[in-house]
Amino acid sequence: MSGALDALSLPLDGVRLIEAGAGSGKTWTLATLYLRLLLERRLTPERVLVMTFTRAATAELAGRLRARLELAERLLHEEAPAQPRDGDGAEAAATRRLLAQALAAWDGDLDGLRRHARAARHAGDLAAVSTLHGFCQRALREIGFAAGASLEAHALLENEQALREEAAADFWRARGASDAAAARLLADAWGTPQKLARALGEARWEGRRVHAPADDGAAQAARRALERAAAAVRALNGDAFAAARQAIERATVGKTRAAKGKALERIAAAVRNEAAFDPADASLLTEAAKLLPTAFVGSQALGIAEAPALDAIRAWHAAADAARAAEAAARADAAARLLLEAR
Repeated sequence: MSGALDALSLPLDGVRLIEAGAGSGKTWTLATLYLRLLLERRLTPERVLVMTFTRAATAELAGRLRARLELAERLLHEEAPAQPRDGDGAEAAATRRLLAQALAAWDGDLDGLRRHARAARHAGDLAAVSTLHGFCQRALREIGFAAGASLEAHALLENEQALREEAAADFWRARGASDAAAARLLADAWGTPQKLARALGEARWEGRRVHAPADDGAAQAARRALERAAAAVRALNGDAFAAARQAIERATVGKTRAAKGKALERIAAAVRNEAAFDPADASLLTEAAKLLPTAFVGSQALGIAEAPALDAIRAWHAAADAARAAEAAARADAAARLLLEAR
């Protein structure tokens, strides 16, 4: 429900959702509803189940419930306990209103309500206030035989992260030791077993399956284009490189001219040394791709070699981009498979 909430008028039947920020009174509201169940519905503490997520929250809530019940019992021993008093604090005033509702439920039987409140306080140690995992452990212990569960002691974990980290470390060692490619992929994708362990706990991987993408031949296409680009650059002769140096001198100045000149020398040396292009050197072709528009296009010395070289390197760039995308998809697929295997 939304809007302002009055715990004293809220029906005790059905399901209610209480959402509010820290310090807004959620615990006070829960304690009020708990006390109403005990006094208005005449329930005993062991008949009301109160659960929290953490031990700290359980300890705090149990203390608040006990304190509210003790306050109610103390007020019940006053004359006309439901009547407001000057000097009452907010908690005492709210508890008197609650006692008025409880007395109406008891048809005005103040003595009966007093006896019930006293018995509830004495049974406080039997109150079912625990964490979620604590309640489950208690249920397994008490009715495990009837439920067909193992009679061995059950150890329920409050936090699975330590167990995940241990499992991730074991998986990392086992897969990394036997598969170099898997070791590299683990290191690239997650870096450490601890990061893999955190990924293992993400809900998006629950029940997930990975289907290998169809091979579109992008890597093979890039390789063929790389070879064509290398052949085109290898076809450039000394006259072409001389003309290219002149073009660089005309088109550039300063550090740019020096950098392009050095790059041109590296490419020329690679052309003279055919082994440099076996296999084709992608880094040199990247430099050639940057130089061709400046150094070679428009050069009379290049002649017929100019267009094939430029077109080949452009084709190589396009194929290389496709190959990198395919490789990234394949690595993501392989990483997902490793993660699912670790789970």
